[in-house]
Amino acid sequence: MDSPRLGLIGTGMITQEFAAATKAENAFELVAVMSRSSATARSFIEDADLDRVVIATEISKLLGHSLDAVYIASPNSFHKNHALAAIDAGVNVMVEKPAFWNPAQ
Repeated sequence: MDSPRLGLIGTGMITQEFAAATKAENAFELVAVMSRSSATARSFIEDADLDRVVIATEISKLLGHSLDAVYIASPNSFHKNHALAAIDAGVNVMVEKPAFWNPAQ
């Protein structure tokens, strides 16, 4: 069975640790990384020693890569929109805290 295809949103310390753990456990196939800056995403990919990973700077581009799940660790103010976009695309979501700003969301 093939590993689930994973996209990462965000390139901070927690995402670096998540990518390292995922790679070590071989639990997912890391497919794409999204950052607001392609240079930051490229640096993240190089530092994490990831192979064949696509770079996206927009959520629609990230979700266009047949993902099974996304790990969201973008700035908190983006969590809601990123999570809802992934859910609308039928992609499973893991959100680094917090998912929403308030109960109404």
